[in-house]
Amino acid sequence: MQVNTPEGLEAAWIALLKEDIRAMRMGAAARELVDRNRGATARVLASIEQIVDSYGARLEICIRIAMALMAASPAVLDGGSHRGVVL
Repeated sequence: MQVNTPEGLEAAWIALLKEDIRAMRMGAAARELVDRNRGATARVLASIEQIVDSYGARLEICIRIAMALMAASPAVLDGGSHRGVVL
């Protein structure tokens, strides 16, 4: 169910209040989605930790280079004045 306006939201709520079976199915589907994704943050953090551990110092160097390049970008930060890149 998708709504795009306040009026559409109102109509959707009223329809769900009138259609118990549909509301229960939607609730069960939502609960299943939440349960299936439970622990996703911990899994992502574990994956990041593995990447960092496997690349070690090389990853730190890449991050420093990326940060220096972002800091040196005149269009993004200061409208045109150039800054040197310090690694």
